[in-house]
Amino acid sequence: MMPNHENHNLWMYKNLELIISSYALPEDVSSNKLVNRFRLKEILNGSNINSDGTVVNHNIIHPDYQTSVLTQNMTKAAYFAFGGVEIPEALVFNAKKIYSALITLDIGKFNENMKGRHIYERNPDGSASAKINYPTGTDWGVDRQLNFFTSDVFAHVFNLDRDCPVKAIDYAHARMEVILSMQARSDTGQYYQAGDSDSYSLREEWVAFHLINTYLVLWAENNGRITISTDTFLKPAPLRTALPLLPDKIYVGNELPIGVVVNKDLVVLPKDLKVKYYSSNENIAVIENGVFKAIEPGQCEITVVVEYGKLKASGTVSITINDYNY
Repeated sequence: MMPNHENHNLWMYKNLELIISSYALPEDVSSNKLVNRFRLKEILNGSNINSDGTVVNHNIIHPDYQTSVLTQNMTKAAYFAFGGVEIPEALVFNAKKIYSALITLDIGKFNENMKGRHIYERNPDGSASAKINYPTGTDWGVDRQLNFFTSDVFAHVFNLDRDCPVKAIDYAHARMEVILSMQARSDTGQYYQAGDSDSYSLREEWVAFHLINTYLVLWAENNGRITISTDTFLKPAPLRTALPLLPDKIYVGNELPIGVVVNKDLVVLPKDLKVKYYSSNENIAVIENGVFKAIEPGQCEITVVVEYGKLKASGTVSITINDYNY
């Protein structure tokens, strides 16, 4: 976490951006909804999840990667909890949609032979089964349980199954029977045997990863450390410095986008800054609509003035425009 590091805001901003992006549905890209005070349409560059909650990877509807979005994000909840801080709502953003799809989505839309069935199989009496249905196949094998088990436990802890007809904890219990029986086949503690279908080369480590993070989240819940926050998690930082950003070598005729560098602890969306550029000699260089145009050889100064709310900073750099670059 390193909350006092000078790069805290940069790292936390990128952390939240990636978490939100991994959960994003196509309709989120144009949404005004706020997640940890970030407006979705302003922070997203695309989507990762289908509108129905499924995930496409390896060119198939892939339940393994549907759970990966959940487990790889929600394991971070334990890390925040162990750091003594609240958990960003980004970590559960759209998680209910993704988990519910495992239980309630009719996968006949992908495979007519599975009409009326779900990724999470149910027993004839409607109770939870450990069996997984892969509507368009799988390339990792059908022996996997840990990714689904961890998703079930996380769903139980974060109440993602509140609208599901079969509850996450029931699926977790059904899977635990399979998990224990798989491990009981060996006296070494290993989970897999040579003939098992999981083709991942680090499959034993993969099992351990899921079990460890499941335990950590359960520990955090049992010790009252699961608290969701809508805050930005960015430390307040004033606008202090600003400098124009241009290449080292500039030649007559170049037309280049010009940028600005502000103090790195200030993390804002570009729309939050008002930026103006000025040239000390417009016979040599001009700036129009954010584009720097080199007109004649010579030297001049480029100044940027940045406003962020009521704060203002400016900076100037000297540039040399070289003759034509033949």
